[in-house]
Amino acid sequence: MKKVLLTLCLFSFLTIKGQESQLQLSIYQDLRLLFFGDERGNSALTPNMVLRLDAEAFKFKKHQIHLSFGIEYADLNSSNFLRFFLGFGHTFELSFLDKFAFGTFINHGIIFRGKGSFFGNKLTDEGNFMGLSINFEMSYPIAKKLRLIGIIQTVDRRDLTIRFNATDRIRTSGFMGVKYSF
Repeated sequence: MKKVLLTLCLFSFLTIKGQESQLQLSIYQDLRLLFFGDERGNSALTPNMVLRLDAEAFKFKKHQIHLSFGIEYADLNSSNFLRFFLGFGHTFELSFLDKFAFGTFINHGIIFRGKGSFFGNKLTDEGNFMGLSINFEMSYPIAKKLRLIGIIQTVDRRDLTIRFNATDRIRTSGFMGVKYSF
């Protein structure tokens, strides 16, 4: 319960700060799971979506510092994957590529694995993992407040070493989606 209250307090801070500055809502899908699937039995068209809310903490002429809150959900073959994260990032524009924006975000969060592991009755130590991620992103405007966004995400996936005896716990994925500013 303490974690839920802390998350709600931080989320409230983001929305209050958002009234003073710009908020951005991003939604994006893992491209590998969308088109090809993976080696663990997940076929093409497997949903692995991220929803992220960014609030500008500091704005400068060609770059901004953001605070972010997000949720990642994947309906995987072996079990559901749910990750909540908080983080910060830096986005910037280059003068010779004036329409593109580039960014780096660092997030820390918690991963829940298993069917009904978060909303069900049981939350076991076996299904909950802390994780750090870093995202590199590039976006391009397609409308006044809408941008096409591509992201390379690297996540510490300790759940893979425990559930599947994997030797590498650092996973990199490519995502594509949209970012809306309001």
